[in-house]
Amino acid sequence: MSSPIFNAVPGAMSGGAPGMAMGSPATSINPFEYPTTKCSCGNEIFTAGVMFKEIPGIAVGSSNEKEYVPIKVFVCSKCGKLAPQDAEFIEKESKQIKTNLI
Repeated sequence: MSSPIFNAVPGAMSGGAPGMAMGSPATSINPFEYPTTKCSCGNEIFTAGVMFKEIPGIAVGSSNEKEYVPIKVFVCSKCGKLAPQDAEFIEKESKQIKTNLI
């Protein structure tokens, strides 16, 4: 069985990478040649989820008591922990926000 080859155009998901001319040739990528992200429990399967952050209404200029902001995340299908890249991102953003408030 042959492994799938994905044709990827750099920046295609974000509307084009800076400096990339429209119509640039696509690059063939075989994702199975690269490491697989694993959870700390060893599992390699993640499911999509949504984390809701409660923002005080006063922080966003709303008269409501709270505003809920959805954040798309991936969680381990075995133990339920956040995927490593999501956990790292959330930790980094939390530290940056705390630093900006000081």
